[in-house]
Amino acid sequence: MSSLFAGRKLQGSATLHGLWSRPDCHIVPNPAEKAREYGCKLYASAEEMVRCKDIDAVFVLTNYESHLKYANMAMDAGKPVLVEKPVANGVSEMEALKEKSFDTGVPCVPVHNYIHEPHLLRTKMMLEAGQLGRITSLYINYNIFHPETVCARLPGIIKQIGTHHAYTALYLLGEAPHKVSAFRSMIREDDMGTAPQENLAMINMEMKSGA
Repeated sequence: MSSLFAGRKLQGSATLHGLWSRPDCHIVPNPAEKAREYGCKLYASAEEMVRCKDIDAVFVLTNYESHLKYANMAMDAGKPVLVEKPVANGVSEMEALKEKSFDTGVPCVPVHNYIHEPHLLRTKMMLEAGQLGRITSLYINYNIFHPETVCARLPGIIKQIGTHHAYTALYLLGEAPHKVSAFRSMIREDDMGTAPQENLAMINMEMKSGA
């Protein structure tokens, strides 16, 4: 979603206090209606929202090209921030977010939600206990249908969906890749669809262990 949300419903007593959405956001064209739906306050600007003393943490769910701007804004205001994936527009922006977090002492974390799924937690536990032996290969397959209107506004499958595969592999294997390669393509039925982004991709990661 292309909006800035300040905490919706988390485990515990966290509640959604307010939201702000970019004026040109076609995903949330009526933020006032969205605020009424969620029963929260609508802020006139992102700056006003992050400065609000009633907000403890900020979720950055805007388009990924703007993540650096709004995450920095939240950290400068002393608000811990959770950033939707893809976290940033390239490695340099991710490093800038990391540096800002260290400099300000404010936590900044990505929305890497898959690794908190019960079956993945169980798999990680089994790997660490040595119950699956020496890992030589890991395969993650994911199929999802996105309507053409959705495909047109996404940055492509490698960034939008492949991010999940990458962080899940790093989490389960517990090591960094030695080599990375990626292939992308388009598959259309009867020449339907005009979105230029790839909708088919494969990512290969060779780990330092040889897996």
